[in-house]
Amino acid sequence: MNCGSLKNNLNLKDTRMKKNILFIAIILAAMLIGYSSCKRDFSLTSPVKTTEGTSYLAIIDASPNFRRIYNLPDSFNVFINGQKITGFTPGTVSPFMTFGATFPSTTTGFGYVAVPPGLQQIKFSVSGKINPDSIAIATFNKTFLPDQQYTFMITDSIQSTRDSSQIFLQDVYNFPPTIGYYNLRFIHAVLNDTLGKTVDLFSYAKNAVIYSNLKPGAVTAFSQIGVNLQVTDTLYVTRSLATGVSSTTPLSSRLILAKMSFQAGSQKSYTVYFRGDIKLTATTNIKSRALSFYRHE
Repeated sequence: MNCGSLKNNLNLKDTRMKKNILFIAIILAAMLIGYSSCKRDFSLTSPVKTTEGTSYLAIIDASPNFRRIYNLPDSFNVFINGQKITGFTPGTVSPFMTFGATFPSTTTGFGYVAVPPGLQQIKFSVSGKINPDSIAIATFNKTFLPDQQYTFMITDSIQSTRDSSQIFLQDVYNFPPTIGYYNLRFIHAVLNDTLGKTVDLFSYAKNAVIYSNLKPGAVTAFSQIGVNLQVTDTLYVTRSLATGVSSTTPLSSRLILAKMSFQAGSQKSYTVYFRGDIKLTATTNIKSRALSFYRHE
């Protein structure tokens, strides 16, 4: 082989090697981009828990007479500092808030939406004839602490200036609970209960009272309750017993006001609330008294 042919072969091999190196580099770069994209998408599946210093908010509408209070529809949108967080906005499928609704849903972000910490304005609005969301129903100024969770439960005391009446709560509980237990809190948000009367929350599976002698507007602290994953419990709101009567009185001897099937998960956290108008007993009326719950984590 002469020197010219050898040189040409070496040049050809050098060219092929450079092409191979370039090709490998392109493949590695694509793989790295794909990996980082997958990693970013995964971290955003629960965005409410990814940013330190953020506050978290759950909104529950438990106001049977919202329409009567404001003389406006009780299907409305919610804004935080002028930014809509619930409604049929482009790219979302979130419904309007209305009686019995929870935002966000318990399957999204653990039942919370991320909000900035500090003093924030919460606004409810409905659509005008020309401009959407042009009619402000009500505005509230609330202070959020960083890395804390809050519940804003809309009741018929929504126009009250007291957080305890509206009900605006900081959700304080130990997470995760002990293995084999779950966190539970109860809110008595029913309307038109008989003056001076109280209620108990009774567990069928435990055959015992969990919370007792609760007045309208009462909010219990979170308690750790033992869980039995093999049994679906039924929770009952019953009329509290007379003074001096044992709290172990069986369900058959109690006046039942509402009930709900409830299956708690181990190391989860829930709020159960008694809502609606206690004078409405028809099962076809969505605003009649009932038990509901939402999950925190």
